[in-house]
Amino acid sequence: RPMPSSYHCLLDPTRRLHDKINLDEEGDKISKKIGNGISMEQWQAFAPVGALLYFLLEEPNRARKMGMAILPRLVDNYINALKTDDGLDPNSALWFVDSLQRHHDAKNINNTEISYLLLVNVAQNLGNDDLELLYDYVRRYDPAVENNQQFFKNLCQHVIDYVKTLRSQTKQISLEPLPPGDYQAAQITLLQELDNLFQTGIFNGELIQNLIFSVGRKHELDPANWFRFLYQNLLGKSQGPRLGSFFAMLGAEKTKKLINSVIY
Repeated sequence: RPMPSSYHCLLDPTRRLHDKINLDEEGDKISKKIGNGISMEQWQAFAPVGALLYFLLEEPNRARKMGMAILPRLVDNYINALKTDDGLDPNSALWFVDSLQRHHDAKNINNTEISYLLLVNVAQNLGNDDLELLYDYVRRYDPAVENNQQFFKNLCQHVIDYVKTLRSQTKQISLEPLPPGDYQAAQITLLQELDNLFQTGIFNGELIQNLIFSVGRKHELDPANWFRFLYQNLLGKSQGPRLGSFFAMLGAEKTKKLINSVIY
């Protein structure tokens, strides 16, 4: 459904405004008849209201894409704004979001690696719709989220609702072929080195991310192609979350089980 242009005038009432929020994820014009794009009800179910307001207010005069496939990126744009902007500048989009909501969604989260896309991939790999289980993974990975418990718990519920809907709508994705490379051998090496790291009991997203890079270098793989192979082979996608954070949140056993499932 069309977005209210009344939101737009909040940024600059003197500027001539045009409602250009009209492209789906493929860059085609959104049409109610076709049913592409995201309805207001879907936004409310799958994302914080603040993310919708931020999307509307950030660059109201520029045509932007929106749709189910890119919703995680749109929500993460809002989360990144919460990390870097305290909402005190009256010229910023976040200031208007906070004013409309009469609160700031999450404070002091600049060091968290939690993102909507990361939670989507964790939820998909857990294979169930248990809010408490997903939030427990989040809390154990980053205990600081407890300082903004309501925001992150609501975010987990949004993710679960999104994944459930996505599951019913998923189409077979055609993945681009990769250039030649010893990807399978590198994946086996990755499993072995991750196992060694996990046995120390001391690991985090940064250590795992560095290890993934080092395995790719050891097998003389282009980093972009190496990560694309892992996304395709492990997640069935051409791109995804930061793998170090993803593996760290999944934990040792689930990470090893995931990699083993595509090797043996």
